[in-house]
Amino acid sequence: MVKKMAKWRPENLKRHYKKHPAGPMHKSCWNDLLGKDPNAKPIDIDRYEDESEKVVRHRWLEFEAEWTDEQGKARGSYYSKSTYYVDDRMIWTITRYDRKKDEEYITTCYERHDPKKGYIKIANRPPLGELRHETIKRLRGWKKDGLIKKATFREIYNESK
Repeated sequence: MVKKMAKWRPENLKRHYKKHPAGPMHKSCWNDLLGKDPNAKPIDIDRYEDESEKVVRHRWLEFEAEWTDEQGKARGSYYSKSTYYVDDRMIWTITRYDRKKDEEYITTCYERHDPKKGYIKIANRPPLGELRHETIKRLRGWKKDGLIKKATFREIYNESK
């Protein structure tokens, strides 16, 4: 049986589009990731939707985990279990499964910045192998520190080609 592709819920897509590729903090990052002039207008919402789905299809890493509530609303509080997909551009698409509707849906899609350096332009990034190694190392550290729990990591190579 072929897995049904996760889709956005319309209101959530609009909200995350405004925050990520259309937001002032992230517009230039998204433009750079997609080969556009960082100062150009943001990509449109349809392109954001397409790119977020592309991450799921062309991921190199997939993992399920519960992530801490980064807003700190309640110490020790975790979000529901989600599936995280990461592609070679270090774009992350996160999905959840709705049992009632028997469907996986996209909750967000964003470009992950280096915690110490911020966004690193595509042209200035280290080799892909190094980026992948650092991502896995960071995730294992977060798991050890309790920022994520119940995490299982699965690296995927050439599965979607």
